[in-house]
Amino acid sequence: MLAHCPYPFISVIYYRNSPWLIFDSLVGGGVVSNVAPDAMAVNPAFRGMLSDITIALSWNVTTATPQEVLSVEQTVTEWADGIRAVTKSPGAYVNEAEILVPKFQDAYWGSNYPRLRAIKQKIDPKDLLIVRQGVNSEGWDDEIMCKTT
Repeated sequence: MLAHCPYPFISVIYYRNSPWLIFDSLVGGGVVSNVAPDAMAVNPAFRGMLSDITIALSWNVTTATPQEVLSVEQTVTEWADGIRAVTKSPGAYVNEAEILVPKFQDAYWGSNYPRLRAIKQKIDPKDLLIVRQGVNSEGWDDEIMCKTT
């Protein structure tokens, strides 16, 4: 159920009888669409986007069971998959990285990823600077502790 909110960029959704927020901010398109798609690392989808949506669900960190946490993660994934299914060029904002994003390379950097990966491999061939879902991290485990390739 969608509730009225006094701020036009915030929707309050009632899920399991609790309020959850979806933030919608217009941060793309317009003048930024005049920049060449490969001029920056950001996903080229941001050049012509209409909106950036953040789904914010949570759980009680002191009492939640692993099943409750998994349920919230599944709900976020389902909602995000629904949004991705109806968008022309789904992407994700790397400064708001989220571990549930599928195909993070395409989501964060789009067609820029191969160029960024080549630069990263040249500058940092031993992966001294590595983060989960960062450029060239696909050869590491999820904890970024061990190389897998």
